[in-house]
Formats: sequence, C-alpha cells, structure tokens
Amino acid sequence: MAPAGCRHPPRHLERNERSPRAAPDRIRANGEQHRLRREFLYERLDGIGPQLPVEVKNGQLQLVVRVSASDGSVTVLSPGEIDLSFGNSPVLLGWDQDGEALSALRLVALGDVHRGRYVAEGITIGVLALPA
Repeated sequence: MAPAGCRHPPRHLERNERSPRAAPDRIRANGEQHRLRREFLYERLDGIGPQLPVEVKNGQLQLVVRVSASDGSVTVLSPGEIDLSFGNSPVLLGWDQDGEALSALRLVALGDVHRGRYVAEGITIGVLALPA
C-alpha cells in the first residue's frame, strides 16, 4: 500500500521493463476520464504463492489469483486471463489518480462494464492452486 502523500510507487511496484506493452495511464470511471499511475497485476505475481506449472499445458489456468479488500469484497482472477500473452484481459494496480496519492492500492479490471472487479481499501493478493 502506498503511504498517504506518496508520489512514487512502492518499491515492489517499480516498472518492469520486460512488459510486452505499457499499462494504459488513462481510465474511464463513472463517465469521467482519470490519469492513473499503475502497473499490470500479472507482473507482480512472481513469488506470491505457487508458481505457474510450466510442465502442464495452459498452466496459467491451474491457479487463481484472489484479491481481497478490508471491506470484505473479493475478486478472483485467472493468471491466464490477465497474462497479456495468453488471455490479454489486463488488470492494473493503481496507486495515484490524477496526481493525488490514493489511500490504498486500487485494482482496476480493464474492460469490465460494471466495474464488478474493482477492489480498493487495503488490498491483499494471494495465488492459490486449484485442486486436481
């Protein structure tokens, strides 16, 4: 979580230059356009929970990413879904909107029509293996 007033991403959210494309910096919410300092969620999954099973075909689909917030809201995603080279449905982590630091990281699922998977307020991210 970015501290209040922080104008820079937390160290673990520094830009990953291996990204196949840059995360969009403008999002539309409630009919308004906003500038968001952000990073792709998929790039931050290394080291969180089980690793992708490389020996299994479509291993990205054998895991789930659980994002929960302090208000009790939970969203579940597939690593394959949010991988730009697989499902190409990007999900962002944002920490600054329109030049103002957010009080907590915000999860933004691009392309969601009803913002059903937007999560804010004390985000916790976990990666879980699906039972065989």
